[in-house]
Amino acid sequence: MTVLPNATEPISIPEAVSGDLAGKAAVTVLPPDWRQRPTLSIAEAGEVLGVSRDLAYRAAARGDLPTIRLGPKRLRVPTAQLLALLGVPG
Repeated sequence: MTVLPNATEPISIPEAVSGDLAGKAAVTVLPPDWRQRPTLSIAEAGEVLGVSRDLAYRAAARGDLPTIRLGPKRLRVPTAQLLALLGVPG
């Protein structure tokens, strides 16, 4: 996947899924304003990184992807930290 730095349209990314949906593609759309949002979901961060949702969640669990916890279950990825990780000016 190629992330266009100045994209003005949502970027659709097909992801391989497992279980009952094996063989079908799930499409997640990264909003065009994602750089202005304070946080991203782990799936959205995976899109930015060009990796699958599953790999993004595993990276977050290992601590390789910066996250903040909101409540007992919700994890978010700070956009500024993600951009810094990629060496992209925020």
